[in-house]
Amino acid sequence: MNLFKIERLALTHDLETSILLKEVYEGLENKDYFALGNESHLEKDGYLYKAYFNLTGELASVFALLFPHLTEENLGYDIALDKEELEYVAIADVAATRERYRGNKLQQRLMMAGEEDLRVLGYRYIMCTIHPDNEPSLNTALGLGYQIMVTKTMYGGLIRHILMKKLK
Repeated sequence: MNLFKIERLALTHDLETSILLKEVYEGLENKDYFALGNESHLEKDGYLYKAYFNLTGELASVFALLFPHLTEENLGYDIALDKEELEYVAIADVAATRERYRGNKLQQRLMMAGEEDLRVLGYRYIMCTIHPDNEPSLNTALGLGYQIMVTKTMYGGLIRHILMKKLK
């Protein structure tokens, strides 16, 4: 029996997601791991994936996938990706799991669901940023085939690896 139900929605800011993000942020020992802003990035072009715990219906994990097109948010610019490839970049933007549901590989499962959708849509690259010391997220991304492309200061002074995976 699968303990979690995964849903894909249009990317939007909603109270349920906001509560989960704030809860995860408040529980972090190192707040630099999570660039929690005004959540306006959740009102852009993309998908929001949610994993619900089947026994209670509680939201367990979220993952936001952005389609930045040729805007400055496109991480392809940060690694000098060829201009003609920039339109094929998607961004794995936010991934957060409530503490009581960690260990169920929800971040990995949501990211894999996003990758499947990206392949259907014709995207060639998925990119993300991760704090160098955030081992759980970094291990998940590296395990999915992402590669560290560059490390730089972003988001108002936070250090981040920029990772990329070529989609097949």
